[in-house]
Amino acid sequence: MKIVNGKSNYIICQNIGYIINEELNNEFINYFKDKIVLDERVIIKKLTRHITDEEIMYNLSQVTSIAFGLTEDCNFRCNYCIYSGIYKDERVHGEQKLGLKEAAKAIDFFMNLITQPFRRTRSNDFSIGFYGGEPLLELQLIKEIIAYVDSQTKRIPSFKDLNIKYRMTTNGYLLNGETIDYLYKKGISLDISLDGPEKEHNKFRKLKDGSETWKDVFKNIKYIKENYPEYYKKNINFLPTVHPQHNELKIVEFFKQNKDLFDINKIRFGNVNLVGLNPNLKENWVKNLGESSDVILEKKVNSSIHDKFFLKNLSRQSKFTATCFPGSHRVFINQKGDFNVCERINNNFSIGNVHRGFDFENIRTLISEYNKEIIRLKCWECPLWFLCSICFVHAAHDKRISIDCESIKRQLQSFLLLDLKNKEEDYYKRNNAFCGSVEEYLDCL
Repeated sequence: MKIVNGKSNYIICQNIGYIINEELNNEFINYFKDKIVLDERVIIKKLTRHITDEEIMYNLSQVTSIAFGLTEDCNFRCNYCIYSGIYKDERVHGEQKLGLKEAAKAIDFFMNLITQPFRRTRSNDFSIGFYGGEPLLELQLIKEIIAYVDSQTKRIPSFKDLNIKYRMTTNGYLLNGETIDYLYKKGISLDISLDGPEKEHNKFRKLKDGSETWKDVFKNIKYIKENYPEYYKKNINFLPTVHPQHNELKIVEFFKQNKDLFDINKIRFGNVNLVGLNPNLKENWVKNLGESSDVILEKKVNSSIHDKFFLKNLSRQSKFTATCFPGSHRVFINQKGDFNVCERINNNFSIGNVHRGFDFENIRTLISEYNKEIIRLKCWECPLWFLCSICFVHAAHDKRISIDCESIKRQLQSFLLLDLKNKEEDYYKRNNAFCGSVEEYLDCL
């Protein structure tokens, strides 16, 4: 169906019910070209088949990254933190720490795994990350872990060719002279949490005693830039969190006005997790979002900071959702030495530990329970399945797997509509043509 408006032809996108300018249709349709008609019987048979030990081991050997949760403690008490006690399925800040003995066992286990001959991945690159709480509270443990890795790569022939890289996510408060000098010497990449200008950052990111943190973090960032310019350019990234009560325009303006300090290509906005949040808090936090969501807000800010708005900001995959094979890409080792799919999933879904290695039955159960949800929802009938961002993290509630896809669908549709509107505006600016809003044509459906 086409709608004519002066020189402009519009095409109904049947799968999502929106209208797009005909001249933009070829670009847009590329994101739908992989959608094929699927046989339900074949799908169910595939999703319910038994996964062999050999298949599990093969997938696990492809892991390219591990991350240590060094401590449950943190010097910050950010209001939106996943460990702040406002999420029913998550742990809270505590005193549990990872021991060097457990860390060494994990290193030996994974370095042995990735040097096996049946590993498909050809690259010798392997990444080790440090998380918390705040990982820099355990700087001595970080030094001991790196020293242990160095000793093993020198001692064991099969480890010598490995290219080990280190990364860390930090609130930036403890990045003082001696600390940053060590991180610089070891080439550790840093993801620093900074929520934009002082007022916006200090809304939520405070110390245990309630003191504001922006001035100290910003001072440390400037110190690194001035004293380690090449290291700063290569290894420093920023992870602002977009909260529904933030002024996102001021955050974007802050980073754009300080381009001498912030490379916009190294800024990656994240959103506050609304899944599992206390219902009263959720209602209060999102009251100004209208029909949007925390995810849409994040994508809007990411698009604004880059002065681009592309549909390809969304993920694409050949599966029905964005989930991985648990343990095949990245493994998170928590403070107790348990293996988790990643650092974002709650601790009730362990897939092994440092003492016994991977637990094949737990992996099988996790995949099976997740696939049951796909079958229950008949994901293959969803017109947006190949853009779905749901994974184990979103489906893990307390000790059960449950997928709520309606909110994801609304987010995808909102983002697609926003993308089309931006493309329309850009099109008419370039062609000096008159354009009514896309909403004006929705009634024509």
